[in-house]
Amino acid sequence: VDAPESPRNLRLTEVTPHTVSLAWMKPEFDGGSRVTSYLIEVLQTSQEDMGWVRLTTLSLTRYTATELTEFEEYKFRVSALNVGAQSIPAEVGPVVCKELIIPAGFDMTELKGDTFTVKEGKDLSVVLPLVGVPKPKVTWLRGLGKLRESDSVVVKTNHVQTTMLVRKIRKADGGKYMVQ
Repeated sequence: VDAPESPRNLRLTEVTPHTVSLAWMKPEFDGGSRVTSYLIEVLQTSQEDMGWVRLTTLSLTRYTATELTEFEEYKFRVSALNVGAQSIPAEVGPVVCKELIIPAGFDMTELKGDTFTVKEGKDLSVVLPLVGVPKPKVTWLRGLGKLRESDSVVVKTNHVQTTMLVRKIRKADGGKYMVQ
């Protein structure tokens, strides 16, 4: 069994004077054994000589660090664990514990272009990682109006991403789709 890859898209989802919330996506490669948990660590930058401190190990892909000190600066890292190994950690920060606003948007780095061609009868799935604090409100559009969900058109948005799935594409599904 090899070490899994690092968790993907580690990001801040909320920062308050006493908490920092993180979210991430599971690694692309699990090392040949299912990822069982994630190790969360913190570094208070004013006390770097103390080193990284273990906060918790959990199976979720989100975590809120609590009881932090207002106006202190912190870094966080998350490692993926499988039965035999630990990944290289993904890091985020530094971040200062205070009310924080990060403009809403989408992480387009993993998207291969902005045009999709799908054969009739196949499924189309578009996944966009979210950025922004507080959590952005997401609206999918088709043409000039709001996208209507149905049995064949499904939109799901969680703490790290928004996904649009169009099942069994038909010619009538063609057109311009946007997200805001």
